[in-house]
Parts: sequence; C-alpha cells; structure tokens
Amino acid sequence: MRYWLDNKVVNKYDLNKYCRVIAKEYRFALELNSTARQSSAERTWSAISRFFDNCKKQIKGKKGFPKF
Repeated sequence: MRYWLDNKVVNKYDLNKYCRVIAKEYRFALELNSTARQSSAERTWSAISRFFDNCKKQIKGKKGFPKF
C-alpha cells in the first residue's frame, strides 16, 4: 500500500513485482512463500480498485481511502 501511495502510476502488476523486492529487503517477507506475497498484493489492489469504483459510481455510504 505504501508503494502505491508513493507512486501513483503503479498498477496491479507493479505491486506483484514489488513483492520480490520486499522479500529481498525484509527477512520476515522472505520467510513467506511467493504465493502469500502475491496474494497480499492482489488484496491490496482489490481494495484500491474497489475504493475508486465506489467513488466513480457514487455509491452512498462509507468510502474510506485505502489504508494499511
């Protein structure tokens, strides 16, 4: 999520690629398998896209900016 907030031109595939970078930087991420890292990136992207879809469709109710 932080990577997306800092780089607004990031898409779904960039988040998946960034999982590999995180694994090299942080030991706890390296201990996870690649499927778990990619799954977290996909959940992040779905939260981002759901937020913007709800805003675009002007759905009433709570629309919180994606956060981590």
